Amino acid sequence: MKLRLQDAIRTRPLLGDGAMGTQLMLAGLEQGNCGEAWNLAHPERVLAIQRRYAEAGSDCILTNTFGGSRIMLNRHSQAGRAVEINRAAVEIARQAFDGRPGYVIGDIGPFGGLMEPYGDFTAAQVREAFQEQAKALVDAGADAIIIEPRAANTGQNIDYSRQALADARIPVTSVMLISKPYMQRRAYATIRKAWPEAEPVCASEDITFDEYLKTIGDDKLVIDMLVGDLQRIITYPARGFAVAQDVPDDVTGAYQRLIAAGYDSRLMKE
Repeated sequence: MKLRLQDAIRTRPLLGDGAMGTQLMLAGLEQGNCGEAWNLAHPERVLAIQRRYAEAGSDCILTNTFGGSRIMLNRHSQAGRAVEINRAAVEIARQAFDGRPGYVIGDIGPFGGLMEPYGDFTAAQVREAFQEQAKALVDAGADAIIIEPRAANTGQNIDYSRQALADARIPVTSVMLISKPYMQRRAYATIRKAWPEAEPVCASEDITFDEYLKTIGDDKLVIDMLVGDLQRIITYPARGFAVAQDVPDDVTGAYQRLIAAGYDSRLMKE
C-alpha cells in the first residue's frame, strides 16, 4: 500500500520531475500557445514527457497545469474547459507511472495579472479561479498541490531555492543542475552568477547530436533552440543573468549564418 505523501517524505528523499514548458515546445508546442490545452488535444505527447520522468526515477510528477486557472486559460479561449483540462492532467500524470507507486502533484501557477486597484481583477475573481482549479485537481485524485507563484525562469528558481535552503539553515557546498544536452553551458553560467560560492555540477543525458534529433523529430526546431540558447549565452552576462563565457569566432559566425538562414524562432527580441 502506498504511503501518504506526508508520511513518505519523512522516510526518505523523494525525487521530483523536470521542466514541462520547454519539453512541450520540443514536442511541437508553438511559443505563446496554450500548453495546458494539450492535456485534451495531445494527451499522448504530455504522457510521453511525464513517462520519461517516471522511467528516469521520479517519485513525484507535477501535472501540466501551471497556467491552468480559468483566468490564464481565458487568454487562449479555454476558460470554459478549466475543470476538464485540470482533471485530464491528473489522469495523464497518474498514467505516467504505469501502475508503479508515485505521487501526482497538482501544479498551480500565478494567474498572470494584477488585482484591483492596480489591475482589472477583483480578489473574488482570483479566489474563485484558484478554488475551481484546486478542486478539479483534488477531485481527479492529485496527492497534493504545489503553488508556484514566483519563479519565472531558471535564475529565479535558483535564487528562491538558495533562499529557502538558507532560511532552513541547510549548508550547501555543491549544486547539481540537470538540463537538456545543449543547455549545460548556459546552466553553468547561470549558477556561477546566481550562486558563486556553491560548486556547480551540470549534467544531461549522454546522447549524440544525431540521436537527439531523432528523439525530437524536428531538425529545424532543435537548431532554432540551439541558436536561441547561444543568444542567451552571449547576451545574458551584460544583463546580469550569467557569467561571461568565451564564444569562439567560428561559433559566432555559424550562429549569425543560421539566423540569416531563418533559424530564429527561439530568439529573444532585442
